[in-house]
Amino acid sequence: MGTSESTQVARYCESCGGIMAATTANCPHCGLPQTGVVKWSASDKRILPAFILAFLFGFVGAHRFYVGKTGTAIIQLCTLGGLGVWALIDCVLILTGSFTDGNGNKITQWT
Repeated sequence: MGTSESTQVARYCESCGGIMAATTANCPHCGLPQTGVVKWSASDKRILPAFILAFLFGFVGAHRFYVGKTGTAIIQLCTLGGLGVWALIDCVLILTGSFTDGNGNKITQWT
């Protein structure tokens, strides 16, 4: 898959040309504020598989393994999804488009 502009991880300063992270608000080289800072980008993961995994296997953190949140997936596995509460909250977050993948990118596409 090619990398689109919304998912790039580095960019150049508008003033000095220094390389920085795409979400950096001020250039670490010259300190000037940047315009058009990417607050979040779209994930390559999909809402529908994440929701199905959360609904059916949320108590073992299957949806968190799917999106790359391995650390919290293991915790969810050990606590049985917070006795189901954590899995339910994740289902709501997934359906509302607020759930993010392991890189912090929002999951916005259904299929």
